Formats: sequence, C-alpha cells, structure tokens
Amino acid sequence: MFGKEKLRDFIQNTIYPELANILISLLREFGSIIFTSPIKISSSNLANKLLIPEQVFLDSMNILDNMGIISFNQAIAKDTVILTTQRVEAEKLILNYKLINESYLNSQHKLDKMLEFVFTNECRFKNILNYFGENVADYRCGKCDNCTSTGKLRDSSAAYLAEIIIETLEEAIEEIPENFLVKLLRGEKVKESAVLFKHFGACKNFSSAEIKGVLADQISKGKILKSIGKRNYLSLPKTKKVESEKSAEANRTNQDTKAYDDELYLFNLLREARIKAADKFMQSGYLICPDNVLREVARIKPMSKAALLGMSGFNSRMFNKLGNDFLEIIKAYKPEELQKQEKKIIRELPQNIVETMKLLQKKYTLKEIAETRKLSEAVISMQIETIVEFQPDIDISSLIREETLQTILDEAEKGFDNLKELKERLPLKITYPEIRIAIAKFKAGSQRLSLNPLHKQ
Repeated sequence: MFGKEKLRDFIQNTIYPELANILISLLREFGSIIFTSPIKISSSNLANKLLIPEQVFLDSMNILDNMGIISFNQAIAKDTVILTTQRVEAEKLILNYKLINESYLNSQHKLDKMLEFVFTNECRFKNILNYFGENVADYRCGKCDNCTSTGKLRDSSAAYLAEIIIETLEEAIEEIPENFLVKLLRGEKVKESAVLFKHFGACKNFSSAEIKGVLADQISKGKILKSIGKRNYLSLPKTKKVESEKSAEANRTNQDTKAYDDELYLFNLLREARIKAADKFMQSGYLICPDNVLREVARIKPMSKAALLGMSGFNSRMFNKLGNDFLEIIKAYKPEELQKQEKKIIRELPQNIVETMKLLQKKYTLKEIAETRKLSEAVISMQIETIVEFQPDIDISSLIREETLQTILDEAEKGFDNLKELKERLPLKITYPEIRIAIAKFKAGSQRLSLNPLHKQ
C-alpha cells in the first residue's frame, strides 16, 4: 500500500464498499508491515474469508492496483524464474567447461557407487569400507540385510543371470539401454526387435530389481560398461579380436540352437499326433511309436511313405496307425514361415527347455535348477522328462544319486500303473520329481532295447 492517508480517504469516500472491505481485510491480516515491504498473499484464503469467489478477489486487487491504492503483481500459473541481479550478456559469459565436466564425472561416479551399494549382494558395511579404500575380502558385519537375509538371490541364480545378460549383450550389435535389456529378458515386448534375441523371456521369473542388481554387480566388477554421457546404456568391454571370436562362436551357437529348436518343435507336433492315435486305438503312445523312433522322424523328416518305412524302427503297423498323419505334419512344417507367423510360440517352448538343459549340462542339482529358474521341482522334472525323451543319453547323475536311481528302476521293472502306486512302494525320502525323471530314463532305455524287434515286425 502506498500511504496511510490516501488509504483512509479512499475507504471513507469510496462508492465501492467491496473494495473497501478487501483493504480492511488486508490490514487486519498483515498489519502495518504492508506499508513498508512487499508481502506474499494467498488469494484463495483471503477470498474464502471474505466469502467471495477467488476470481472476484483478483479482479478487485487489479482494480486497486490500477487506481494507485496498492501495488499488486498477480502470480503466474506456470513456474517462473526471477533474476535477482542483472543478466550477463552472452558474449561476456565465461564458463569453465573443464570444471563442469570434472564435476559431472565426479557426480556420476558417486551415483554409480550409490547404486552399487544399493544392489550389492555382499555385506553392505564391507561395501562402505571398500569405498573408503579398506579392502577386506571375507568381511561380514552380520547385521545388515544382506548378512541376515535368507531370501536374497543365491549365488547360482546370480551367476545364471550374469551369464544370460552377457550373452545378450554379445548378441546385440551395439550398446543397448538398461531398461530395454531388463524388459527383453523378462519377455516384455518393448520393440519388435526384442523377440529376435535368443534369451527373450528367459528370465521372466525374476523381478526387474533382481536383474538390475546383477547388472550393477557386473558393472562394478568391470565386466559390463555403462556409457558416460548416455545414462543406462550398456555394452561389453572387448577388443576387436575378441569381438570377432565371440561373434563367430555366437553364430555357431545360434545355428546349433536353431537346429535343436526346430527338431524339438517338430518332435512335439509329432507327439501330439501320437497322443491322438493312442486315444483312437486305445493303446499306449509308446507302444504305437516309441520316442526314439519319433525322434528320428523329427530329425530325418521323411517326405514319402517309402522314406518313412525305410527308417530303422518304423514298420507298416506304425504307418497304418499314424503314418499319413506324420507325413502331413512334416510336409506342412515350414520353419521359415513359422519364424514369421509363430516366432514367439516356437521360441518360448524350446527356450524354457533349453535353459533347463544348459543348467543340467553344467551339473546343477534338481534343487539348484529349480531355485535358479524360480520354478518348482515338479515343473523342472517335467521339463527334464521332455529332455530325456528327446535326448536319452543326457547325463542326469547330478539330479539323482546312483543308489536312488537304481532303487526306482528296480521297482519300476516289476511293473506299475501310475506314479502314485510306484511312490507308495518306494522309500519315503524319494520324491515324485525324482521318480518322474528316473521313469523317463527307464522308458528311454527300454525303447532303445526294443528298437530292433520292432523293426523286424
């Protein structure tokens, strides 16, 4: 307000009582300070006290400002910047780019260390000691969440995730965003190109936080690089020579995996036809066509009746029951079209089995595979059952102890109708998943022995 005398004259002589009421309200609210210095007011609060709409209050304040009674600057709805000193001209502005860059890199380093502290699987106090230069290899405080938690990611699961992450980065031609990588591994389709990666959806049972935790650990160890200036873009540190070697190895692996995936998918199609034939003729599917013969059909892919009957183990009795169905499936099977039309279905079915098979080949136990894949032992045993059907010679010694396997096989040779009946005849310590895997191995061995007699029929 500009002056007490001017204000008194206006209030006494004005013909606009609503303006006088607003001035009196301001005096009661803020006192004499309103005459000496600018103050911030809440238009909504004052309007509520005067029992008038806020817009009416603002219009009245602007009228008083125009009349010279008060000085009023209405607030702008958007965020604003008020310069408290005179603005420097552009040509006179001097920036220390070296200092700015050093400050940025230092802040980036501190942020990376903080992320490492958050996502580390080691003792958190050990991480703090390492940050300040004290290297303590086997230190554990016994008090932080990592030292006391029993639900953290196991070492085997972390190693499994790290391997898949590095293989995916090797498969990528250039650096890729962290969020894209996480969603790719969890099977979330962020781009059309995501489904082309070998490990698309391979980690869908892991949370984003768990994947990011392993990523942060690999970054801290220098096994993965994060680009400076491009936040959260990831790549691998490697020379051109290593890149070419890795690329060649990846190509060979991709070709082997593709051939395996194609055969496994066709094997499952043929097995579906066998199930229908078994229902039709009310016979066991293994009796109609054993898995070892079915597997050879999937591998050779005969295109005619003569070629099918010329296969070892496939006889006219089998052909009469499902030969035409097999030929129809094989002729209709076109991998290049399936890649375009059903790529996701083709990749997901074999990929789950392939991931489990990789862990089996690395001699993981049944419990370790289940924990690493975040699936139940029952589900893992079903996947291994399929692997054994398709690849009978695969080593399962890491899954079942020799004496346990022999106990199950000895009892199975006496005959059984179902797994429940067999379980009741076995020691209590033997589980259903172990029985399922052992029986798959038992059937695979039985079919191999019966191959020649079947061929002679």
